[in-house]
Amino acid sequence: MACLCDQTGASECKVPKLTPLFWIIKVLATTIGESGADALSQELNGLEWIFLLFFAIALLAQFLAPRYIPVIYWSNVVLVSVVGTLVTDLLTDTIGVTLWATTPVAALVLGAVFALWFRFEGTLAMHSIYTTRREAWYWLTVLATFILGTALGDLLMDAGALGFYPATILFGCLFVLVLVLDGVPRIMQLKWQMNPVLGFWAAYVLSRPFGASAGDFLSMECAEDFDPEFGCDEDMAGLDLGPGITSAIFGSVIIVLVMVLSVKRIDRMVPEDAQEVRNKVDGEVPEVQTIGVSPAPTTLARG
Repeated sequence: MACLCDQTGASECKVPKLTPLFWIIKVLATTIGESGADALSQELNGLEWIFLLFFAIALLAQFLAPRYIPVIYWSNVVLVSVVGTLVTDLLTDTIGVTLWATTPVAALVLGAVFALWFRFEGTLAMHSIYTTRREAWYWLTVLATFILGTALGDLLMDAGALGFYPATILFGCLFVLVLVLDGVPRIMQLKWQMNPVLGFWAAYVLSRPFGASAGDFLSMECAEDFDPEFGCDEDMAGLDLGPGITSAIFGSVIIVLVMVLSVKRIDRMVPEDAQEVRNKVDGEVPEVQTIGVSPAPTTLARG
């Protein structure tokens, strides 16, 4: 089994460090996932499955890469965002499964993936990934989070009759709140901290409806059907830039940021980081010991 972090500490990991740029690119990628899926649905006319081929090729490149390479890693995040949206749209729009059914099922699937990952690996931490099997669990979990995040966001917008702008504010505040609850106590070395693995994956899930709502606000004209004679209600209105233009704008920003990461190498796990991760993950008790707020953990500090 190929090692993703050489057990001598001589090579780098296949995942990035968690820096502010990680979350910025993640939200931008989810925005493209929403607007890009809408653009594909308009242009491909039922041939969206071809996009799965591109995702499969990118994922294969990720598994074959000897270390974390920003272009490959973030290409997969963007592609899995689009695929996750297409899967949810297929279930709800084409097959006719309601969001009230899709959302809890997606949550159960994500929970099952977490349970199996922890059952076989003893950890759910992002930076515990130094085997191919753990990397497979990681990407399967990422796909499940995108499907759940898409269904959850669409459900709350439909059931709560939220417009694009209110939904963006709501999910954005929840996303930032999780990051603050997870990061501030840790930075300030407070006694009580959120479980780091719970904090990471909660933020990961919430970043999906946050980015998707922002993408819809930018790309679409209105959040509901409306009579052109009377126009769209102000709370439901979007900027109507179109999914193509929105995807191009955010895609360009991602390209620039990924180029910065490739040149500056500020998010790469150096051998010392990899060794610390192994000492924390393999030499001590698993990270997931509670499901909420817990005493400051002595294990890995990030999901």
